[in-house]
Amino acid sequence: MIQRVINRYWMACGVRAFIRLGVPDALAGGGLSLRHLAEQCDAHPDFLARLLRALAPHALVAADATTNQWWLPPVGETLITGRRGALEAVIERWESPAYEHDLRVLPELLTSAVTTRPGLLLDLLSPPAANSASATEMSDPQRSIADLLTAFGDLAALRVAAEHRWADKLRDGALSAADLAERTGVHPDPVREIADRLRTLDVLTSPVDDHYELTAAGQTLRYDRPDSMRPALQMCGHPVWWGAMWHLDTVVGTGQPYLAPGTSAYDVIGGDPVAQSVFDRFMTCRSAPIAEALRIWAATAAIEPGSVIVDVGGGRGTLLAALLEELPGCRGVLLERSVVLPAARTYLADHQMSGRCEVVGGDFFAQVPSGDVHLLGSVLHNWSDKDAVAILNGIRGATTGTGRLVIVEYVLPNGPEPHSGYGMDLRGMGLFAGGRERTAAEFTTLLTEAGFTLLAACSLPHGLTRMIAVPTAA
Repeated sequence: MIQRVINRYWMACGVRAFIRLGVPDALAGGGLSLRHLAEQCDAHPDFLARLLRALAPHALVAADATTNQWWLPPVGETLITGRRGALEAVIERWESPAYEHDLRVLPELLTSAVTTRPGLLLDLLSPPAANSASATEMSDPQRSIADLLTAFGDLAALRVAAEHRWADKLRDGALSAADLAERTGVHPDPVREIADRLRTLDVLTSPVDDHYELTAAGQTLRYDRPDSMRPALQMCGHPVWWGAMWHLDTVVGTGQPYLAPGTSAYDVIGGDPVAQSVFDRFMTCRSAPIAEALRIWAATAAIEPGSVIVDVGGGRGTLLAALLEELPGCRGVLLERSVVLPAARTYLADHQMSGRCEVVGGDFFAQVPSGDVHLLGSVLHNWSDKDAVAILNGIRGATTGTGRLVIVEYVLPNGPEPHSGYGMDLRGMGLFAGGRERTAAEFTTLLTEAGFTLLAACSLPHGLTRMIAVPTAA
């Protein structure tokens, strides 16, 4: 549930960029080729194509395969200037710097001036156009957009719960709004309003009047859960992560990430110990269900005892530790940036893997340790095709014998089907120069160029896919 809200938030940011770039107005007169549409919207063609691809499953825009033109279905037509009706108030609200500021820092506001700002929570959390006189007159296409845009308020409410650790305070049972407010240093009124919003998301329930307790989804906000969603919500509020999505129109317009030229998102995180700690935990919790799926695969993968498994860019080693636990006769090597190594050593020691796993600091563009199995978990999507091939070439040169390459990534569908990878692709545009989510055909092209043959693919949790590739026979 919580990941679905984050995905919907990414899509809502895509809708905002779609409108601010003027795409609906540009297509009001009929279909346009990508080149002509990009010219009219003053947008980067490749980034615009990725935005349109992400929004197509929501029927805001569609592509005509015969004419190679983009056009507006009925839902998209409701965003043309003059046809927006009750949605116009929402669009005007976006243009207020105060609205964006309050939405971003709401967890901090609740411990300061919120009680002196009447209507703040109603403005931030209420469904789009809810206060408009014409809201009840919305058409079905307008209502579908309005429903999607509720993700802004949903995410804000979840971030409050995450930052103030509500789930940890509710772990032993229900609390009244007053008790929860006292334990978090927040006035009871906003606690009650946000808790009621979380009830609509099935994160909290109310067993008795004015008391709240965790649902199964709410339990995943606890800090001690290996699959905790708390760090994911914390990362959504990081200034760079937030800016990359809120200013997605600028990203699509320039074709450049929401970062200073030459700066990567990892540089920003690495320069802030607190942010690095949250990010490390985010990656570990995100990897927990993936690690379990890889463990199941390893049980039947016929990996020989004595094999060396190399995790390339593997963070703290969550996936590698899971494989080594299932394969007691194998050894591991974790290759990561030096800033990650202390946390990786601690994690591996906590999982009794220090004696079986070597932790190596380095750059996977420069050199990859040799091994029988190489693992790439959510690495390639951060890089351009050229850089991705360079990474794969380095692994190809370090692969021994009949070694295997295990890749975990989002694999986008070929048609306009809903997929969680689309939201990740929008986020990636804002954070990583050249990075992108790819289709199966695009992964096959990269692997072929680097001398690999794709053997199999299997679905994993969170919409991810596990791919197995081997060196192409000479």
